[in-house]
Amino acid sequence: MAQNDSAAAPALEDVLVVRLGEHRLALRLQDVGEVLPAVATVPLPAADELVAGVMNLHGRALPVLDVRRRLGVPARPVRPEDHFVTCQVARRPVALWVDAAEAVTRASTQTLAGGDRVRAGDHPDGVAVADDGLVLVYNLDAFLDGDELLRLDRATAASGEVR
Repeated sequence: MAQNDSAAAPALEDVLVVRLGEHRLALRLQDVGEVLPAVATVPLPAADELVAGVMNLHGRALPVLDVRRRLGVPARPVRPEDHFVTCQVARRPVALWVDAAEAVTRASTQTLAGGDRVRAGDHPDGVAVADDGLVLVYNLDAFLDGDELLRLDRATAASGEVR
């Protein structure tokens, strides 16, 4: 007789593996728009530390999220070799600032049994078994909590078109 496991069975998914400091993370490819070379950002005075600034993407101001502190990675300025990964976080277009977009790979992913989270993006919601090891998978729709989404909305409300 088979046991009833609370964790979901592994599934094959395409993921984008990115590096942030010593951390390697995976983003579900279906959630990713583009991988772009990093560019200079314009700071948003009303934004909190999660928003590094905004970038010009095809004439639109796109908030750039810096998740370094959240993952325990020391803050630093944007470097030319960095990447911005465009995606949607809770239906809001953003770019995630990463040190490198390493590869797109098909990986066996499994949802982690959830515990209480201090903040939605503090913990991954899955793990991917890639050819070169384990990579934590983040659910971008749950990456920011309600307060962070409100602060992001307020900070970007006036940014509109970039000239």
